Amino acid sequence: MSALNLPVFSCSLDPASRSRDLAFMSSELLRRHGYRSEVVDLAEYELPAFDNAQVFESTSFTALHEILSGADGVVLAFPIYNWAPAATVKSLIEATGATGQDGRRSAWFDKVVTFVCAAGLPHSYMATAAMGQSLMLDFKCMINPYTAYGSAALIGDI
Repeated sequence: MSALNLPVFSCSLDPASRSRDLAFMSSELLRRHGYRSEVVDLAEYELPAFDNAQVFESTSFTALHEILSGADGVVLAFPIYNWAPAATVKSLIEATGATGQDGRRSAWFDKVVTFVCAAGLPHSYMATAAMGQSLMLDFKCMINPYTAYGSAALIGDI
């Protein structure tokens, strides 16, 4: 039996992102425990804004959809801005979650999803609730109840 494939998506465009650091730490931890895991850094992809048309023509969409489709589970590492997940993670879900025309099928169905968050304030820990609920209801994802949440006060400069 082969090891589970658990890519870690770094969903920040900030060059000095703490959530990107957490993504690399998460991927390393998974590999140490025998899983297949690579960091997929969305800053290296030029995923267009979701428009339900042109986005599906982009090479970034195709690559990200393939990675997600082949994953057994997914780790989403992202910053919390204004008491909500960064727009980049929502954009990833919108594009790769679209189902419909041309036989497109969401890459998210039945995935186990873990959140790894970096935030400025320690009291935004509920910011993932709506996104988790949407993934569960829309795509039948199983949300890992153990969210890694670090604020500047807790993780500082990592």
